[in-house]
Amino acid sequence: MLFHTYPFLFLFLPTALLLYWAAADELRPSVLLVVGTSFYAFAGLHQLALLLTMTFLTFGAVRLLSGPAPSRSRLGLAVLALNLAVLLAFKLAGTPWFSAAGVALPLGLSFYTFNLVGHGLDVYRRRTPAAPSFVSLASYATFFPTVAAGPLLRFDDFERQRLAPRRFDAALLELGLLGLIVGLAKKVLVADPLGVAVEPLFADYERLGLWDAWLAALGYAYQLYFDFSGYTDMATGIAALLGFRLPQNFNAPYTAVHIADFWQRWHMTMSQWFRDYLFLPLSRALLRRSTSLDRADRIRGLCLVLTMVAIGLWHGTTWSFLAWGLYHGLLLAGHAQLRAAWRRPMPAWASRAITFLAVLAGWVLLRSPSPEMALRIWEAMLGLHGWGERALRTGGTLGLAVCLLLVVTNTRAESSLLRPRRSRGQAWSLAALFVLSLLALGGRSPFLYFQF
Repeated sequence: MLFHTYPFLFLFLPTALLLYWAAADELRPSVLLVVGTSFYAFAGLHQLALLLTMTFLTFGAVRLLSGPAPSRSRLGLAVLALNLAVLLAFKLAGTPWFSAAGVALPLGLSFYTFNLVGHGLDVYRRRTPAAPSFVSLASYATFFPTVAAGPLLRFDDFERQRLAPRRFDAALLELGLLGLIVGLAKKVLVADPLGVAVEPLFADYERLGLWDAWLAALGYAYQLYFDFSGYTDMATGIAALLGFRLPQNFNAPYTAVHIADFWQRWHMTMSQWFRDYLFLPLSRALLRRSTSLDRADRIRGLCLVLTMVAIGLWHGTTWSFLAWGLYHGLLLAGHAQLRAAWRRPMPAWASRAITFLAVLAGWVLLRSPSPEMALRIWEAMLGLHGWGERALRTGGTLGLAVCLLLVVTNTRAESSLLRPRRSRGQAWSLAALFVLSLLALGGRSPFLYFQF
């Protein structure tokens, strides 16, 4: 079930909120589980069965990992690794190199797998106690605001909020409605129209010239950002209506002053997950084996590249995801080396511009199903193919929209939208935005990150 549909907004969500808040405190975890499994069941009963099976495996694994015997811990890690094996199997099944090509990736598989594995690793490291019951872990795994596309939420944070006594209040209602409405508007009023506008440009990439190539690249960059941040805002709003506060997932990423800053602002919960569970352990393991401190920078650079390749493969197993991950890994490693060698800081405006252009080139790589397509678009962006045959026919409207979004995402205008203010002006603005969004719901295109 999609967030941006009439059945969800006017049937499922009100029913879920009514059942949850009407239940006694001790019954709310069970209600949360029933609501979450009901929501995920719309994706298919076989997908729900897979999710619950992986949750059961994790529950068994954390019981082993919390035991004192090393042999139990090794067995627990092996059981936990089965979840990653399931994720890998579905990722590989979607590639043309396997006979199972065309198998659909279960909804949210990457996200709930990492949530479950992260909890298991936290238990193994004694950072958090094991889930006290299967119901508590299953309600976490099936938490319907985040189960499809995040944000990634740590179990201890979820459990602390789930167990805290709470009463519904005006602050929760304001925060919830604000996130829900702004996120819906980002999706249906910005991301979806941009997707419709740029798709013909990418489909006809061999004829793109300077103007069209830049419109295609910028349009896709903003489509991806507003689509995913729109989902995140809706998830944050829905969670707030249930009394939960989700971790921040975006922080004006297109204002980043360097590439490491970008990854501290874009899909923040995913970046933190890979930092905590892959980059830092891998760096420590390799540094312990190193006999020379002079190699430390090279080791960290290698770990950055390997981590970003893993992030690319987490998104998908096609060449474009692998190349995109490698590209960002090399950027991060190169930035770390330059930062250590070059002590004079670059002017902020120049650093921001260079970072944005580097990110934009990466989005072209991610969007291109073949190396030839990426190279052709990059060449067009450099002006090597003139203005292009489509230049005079391509969008004044798209160009105006891209220019407007360049301004919005480089000012405080966007972040101010998500600040609750008890003012009549904001109330009327949100009401108008909600009505316009409802009128634009006809297309029902899924969120882009559902494919990951």
